[in-house]
Amino acid sequence: QHVLLPYGVETNAELLATHGFVLAENSAEYLCLFPSHVMMAESYEKYLSEMRLARGLNETMSVEGAHCESDGIVMALSALHDKLLILSSLDASEAPLAVRPGAGLDACSHVLGCAMLLAADADEVDCFVETWSDAAGHAVLAPVVVRAASEERGLSSARIFALEKAACAFLRHVANTNLLALAESDARALPQNKRPVGLLGGPTRRSSSVLSGKRKAPSLPLHEEIGDTPSQEASLEAKRKLLSLQYREYTKGLLRSFVMRCDARLAH
Repeated sequence: QHVLLPYGVETNAELLATHGFVLAENSAEYLCLFPSHVMMAESYEKYLSEMRLARGLNETMSVEGAHCESDGIVMALSALHDKLLILSSLDASEAPLAVRPGAGLDACSHVLGCAMLLAADADEVDCFVETWSDAAGHAVLAPVVVRAASEERGLSSARIFALEKAACAFLRHVANTNLLALAESDARALPQNKRPVGLLGGPTRRSSSVLSGKRKAPSLPLHEEIGDTPSQEASLEAKRKLLSLQYREYTKGLLRSFVMRCDARLAH
């Protein structure tokens, strides 16, 4: 009779490092976009500066309360110190600022809510509260919706929509930048005539179907006895390289999926 031991709730990176395999469908998988709230805020400030330059806005514009508007997307950076205090005091302050797999952005509501706070005006920071998210698995930051004129605290649906679009535009930019960096790294590591089909020019048919959940791809465990012959060692080394490429493909696939989900929300 077989004895089965659970591996626990681990990401593909943890499974790869500890057990030598990755899963095509892993509900615990995530990809961290920012190592900390401070790094996220610095990235957002840099993003706003790049947007101002790209749109030819006056560089003497004050950062405090500065706005950029384009196609209904409103972006603001103000009261940064107060925002970082709020983010550091969250119950889920240690939760990764990460993208997660899924059909929409519900599983990514933690990083999305934090980005919305960064995009909010100084007088809007008190309109954010923590609320439980089943998709994220912990409490996330979300704006309070004003449902009646008598309510003093909260934001209108239109304003929340604008902040969400601003957050999606920022997070899409970061994810796409990481995706391009991975592609450039692949281009340097693999000669043009030796690149596997699908590793740089988009996901292969197999990997795209796996990431969409339409079919499962087998993991490639390395739990095999190592032989003494050169052919066995070469075979094991080839499996290690293939497993590494498979993990890298899943990582890029998750980033692509997140970018497409942000595009869908921005086009809504």
